[in-house]
Amino acid sequence: MDLSATGELRTRGGLPQLAELAQERRYLAQTLAKAPEGAARAREELTQRLYKTMQRRQQVAARAASLREMGVSNPLSEAAVDGCERELADIRARMAELQSTPQRLCAEDQERADFLASHTEAIARFRELAVVLDQVATLTVDAMEVDLPAHLPARPESVLERPAWRNLALVIESYRTRWGIESTSDALGPRPANQVQRTEWDAATRLLTVDGLTAGPRPAHTLPEDLGVATGPIDVNLDLGRYDRGAPRADRNAGVGAGVI
Repeated sequence: MDLSATGELRTRGGLPQLAELAQERRYLAQTLAKAPEGAARAREELTQRLYKTMQRRQQVAARAASLREMGVSNPLSEAAVDGCERELADIRARMAELQSTPQRLCAEDQERADFLASHTEAIARFRELAVVLDQVATLTVDAMEVDLPAHLPARPESVLERPAWRNLALVIESYRTRWGIESTSDALGPRPANQVQRTEWDAATRLLTVDGLTAGPRPAHTLPEDLGVATGPIDVNLDLGRYDRGAPRADRNAGVGAGVI
């Protein structure tokens, strides 16, 4: 199918073609969801543990020092300090194992990079489909300004409020078009099980209010960067950051945490 002919998808048997594109993207998402996680999340968790352990060590060391000043010998306090020191050493050793540089990836990051490098065509196609479906979503919102569907909040009468409503509609329709959501009662549908789709669902949900999606999204100027309605798919989850040497770089402006496919 010629993906450049976006404007014709709605006119010449457009709905079945859109369904096929969304189905293909869901199939690709199943493949990409198998990508190894890499070490980014582990590094983040270890960093948090490091700070907490350092704080705990400072507290127990202060108590032990206070007891020594009073001439009180407390083996338990000294043992607690030693325990914190050992835990800090273990954390730092594990962080060193997970360290990646442009010259050398740790084992976890290398495994992820190898997966991405071996699936470059699937990743490129996944992004291409998102761009086309987002363009279709924009055309859909144009039509919805005249014929409002049940899953969108009411279009405001005030001209000043309409840009925010349109951004809200673009968020919803971009996600719905990408994943073939047809429910008229729920704008985004339930939180999906597939990790790739769930990342986009989370990104869209963060841009919307919880209370019926009626109070408006975040400021309009941040929406295209966060959701990728205008700039491309929500796929920073395919990025290993500056150490991702084997696969195309994703849009790092989207507001989705990297490292989880």
